[in-house]
Amino acid sequence: MSQSISLCLLSLPQLIAIRSGEKSVDGIDLVEGALPPDFIIQSAIEELEASKEPAWYSFFLFVTDENQAVGSGGFRGQPENGRVEVGYGVAESFQGQGVATRAIAQVVEFAFKVEQNCEVFAETSVTNIASRRVVEKVGFQHIGQRDTASDGVVDQWLLKR
Repeated sequence: MSQSISLCLLSLPQLIAIRSGEKSVDGIDLVEGALPPDFIIQSAIEELEASKEPAWYSFFLFVTDENQAVGSGGFRGQPENGRVEVGYGVAESFQGQGVATRAIAQVVEFAFKVEQNCEVFAETSVTNIASRRVVEKVGFQHIGQRDTASDGVVDQWLLKR
């Protein structure tokens, strides 16, 4: 039986604590590999500091019943033309257990509560079958591909309300 996953919406002080190397935040233990690279955390901090609409610069921890953060994700800026992009990752030791699927479904629900008419967009590497399955299970539709300098060819996904 899989454990439940809840979202912990991080505040600016919590993000700063994580960036400084804390191993837990407000009683939530950070599992190794649960967080993205430092540059993404720094970007989230900068965006939150400058944001007039903080909901779209949200950064979530994916937390288990045991109060462990086993993954993270969030939005990449404010919606553009009614569309917001989501990104996510899960610690290797918790992959293949449905964590990302359950968490991203909650992130999408959050997006639709904040902006009733938005669309949620995601990109996955064509070689990352697990990430592809996450967006498919949540209900995203494949809308195309593009070639990127950093990740090569990526699939593009969209979920409409």
